[in-house]
Amino acid sequence: MSANPRRDPALAVFWAVVLSAAAISSMVVVTYGSDANDFGSGFLPAFGSYAQLGSYLDDADPAGLPYQGSPRTPNLAESGSDSAYFSGTNVQVSGVDEADAVKTDGEYIYRATQHACVSVIKAVPAGDMEVVATIDIPPALGCNDTTYASIDGMILFDNKLAVLVNVNPGSAWWYSAARDVDQTSSPADYAEYTVRAVIAVFDVSDPTSPNLKGWTGVSGGIITSRAVGTTVYVIAQQYAWWDQGVPAVPIAYNNGVSSEQAADRIYYDPESNDTLCYISMLALDVQSLESDCVSILAGFHSAVYMSQDYLYLTMLKWTHEVAVPDDATSSESVTTATTTIYKVAVEGLDMQVVARGDVNGALLNQYSMDQSGPYLRVATTTRSWFVNDESNAVYVLGQNLDVVGALEDIAPGESIYAARFQEDTLYLVTFRQTDPLFVIDLRNPSSPKIMGDLEMPGFSSYLHPVAEGYVLGIGSTGSNLKVALYDVTDPTAPREVSNYTFGDLGRSYSYTEAQWDFKAVLFDAQRGMLVIPASCWTYPNETDYNGTQWSGFLVFDVSPEGGVVLRGTVQHDWVNDGRALYIGECLYTMDSTTIKASLITDLSLVSQVDFAEEAEPTWIDGTVGSASPSA
Repeated sequence: MSANPRRDPALAVFWAVVLSAAAISSMVVVTYGSDANDFGSGFLPAFGSYAQLGSYLDDADPAGLPYQGSPRTPNLAESGSDSAYFSGTNVQVSGVDEADAVKTDGEYIYRATQHACVSVIKAVPAGDMEVVATIDIPPALGCNDTTYASIDGMILFDNKLAVLVNVNPGSAWWYSAARDVDQTSSPADYAEYTVRAVIAVFDVSDPTSPNLKGWTGVSGGIITSRAVGTTVYVIAQQYAWWDQGVPAVPIAYNNGVSSEQAADRIYYDPESNDTLCYISMLALDVQSLESDCVSILAGFHSAVYMSQDYLYLTMLKWTHEVAVPDDATSSESVTTATTTIYKVAVEGLDMQVVARGDVNGALLNQYSMDQSGPYLRVATTTRSWFVNDESNAVYVLGQNLDVVGALEDIAPGESIYAARFQEDTLYLVTFRQTDPLFVIDLRNPSSPKIMGDLEMPGFSSYLHPVAEGYVLGIGSTGSNLKVALYDVTDPTAPREVSNYTFGDLGRSYSYTEAQWDFKAVLFDAQRGMLVIPASCWTYPNETDYNGTQWSGFLVFDVSPEGGVVLRGTVQHDWVNDGRALYIGECLYTMDSTTIKASLITDLSLVSQVDFAEEAEPTWIDGTVGSASPSA
């Protein structure tokens, strides 16, 4: 048996999980396929057959290990007998919804749990809050006892709930049953045991009786998802394994029926040497249940950004170069990070790659990108392996993703910790010892420039526009959570006007999930209210660690006039995957098992429900359109 991990299903899946999201490439590109199958007006070619795909993978095989080679819109909605203002998920782009563990329609709250269930909670009136249904996802998808399923998030439409699920075949994920029997393996074995990204659509016209309408999926784990109109877009990643020219191609699933992705729906980039993964884009219309899927043979994914018209996929690569000093007596190997960006035009189920571009450096997350008119603005940190030479840059890319403007060498020796684009301004936080907040002018696409900067202790890992000329920062100072308000009305002289530190410096450690999970942030501009989950450990002194622990939600008043003021707290036993939302005058806070309803005015408790134990699951037997209560 070959020891090449690209040809061994067990090793292939192992390396797909644990290897870094990049590859070093130094190969000659060979073009396969034909112009007749070109995708996106001839931009990316497709494979003409599985044989061509297998030959392409054979030729591109690196030596050794791979790393060496209309959603529901929050507004005024009818909730019971009252018209209630309710909140939605904290998303990056208006009109582009993002999946989350909690969704609401202003009357019912849908909460995904860690046990692959969805609890449906009647939240209005708050005093009578109760669980009215529980959907157990694995039986709905026909999973057997060895299959493990986890909910990646949900997207709520007017009468449909799309539940996004990673389905894992269990122990076979690590080792093929076929190898156990006769020490042989095939692409079919790998396809059978690989993880699957699934979209399950439930009719929730009657939330007390969710009804499975259908499900579709593609092989690979979910990277991220978005929704525009009635279409859900799921991006999934699958390791590109093959054996002797026979590839394990992506598998499409429709209500349990599987089929291989057609070769002419698998595209590749002749300018890229990365052939580590299939990045599949699965689109599903939740009303018609029609779907489509296209795949790109590429490297490991990086950040994903989506506007209402375009989806941007990014791939981080490590480019290997040999640097020769001026004296030419020696040379040194330098490996630097670059990012490839694919621009995908989306309209309903139609997805077409229309442009490709490259920038130096690596992206922090989706907030490092922003589209404004025909321009894509990108913030990156440039770095080399094993060399402490970080720097940062901002690039402006044109309609064809060619670089039309650049601002480089920002804060040498530091890395980007937070980025937020607001119209033609970029607020950028870098960090090593201090926390510089840069205000960058993007009004002239060909010449971005720094207008002003501010340094203070600590760092912000999330930035949120508050009011015109004011930005909120959530991060850390020392070992404690810090929330700060920045005045940027004069962009040449940004200043911190107010801050709140949770805990005592030197005697406590505190944090919030909102520092890395931005959907945990609830901000209501109308009320000037910020709510975030938080935990804090307080110790008697710097040497005695037998202290006390607090966990719950911090509720702040935030305004240019009053700054950041802690209004109060809502305590929970332990906050994990914490979320908060409001409906009318009630604030709902959730950990992984409990939901509390409190009055916004004084945070007094109205009611509490332990949703993980409140109701028996509504078991669904896997037949589309059927649902029956469990015995």
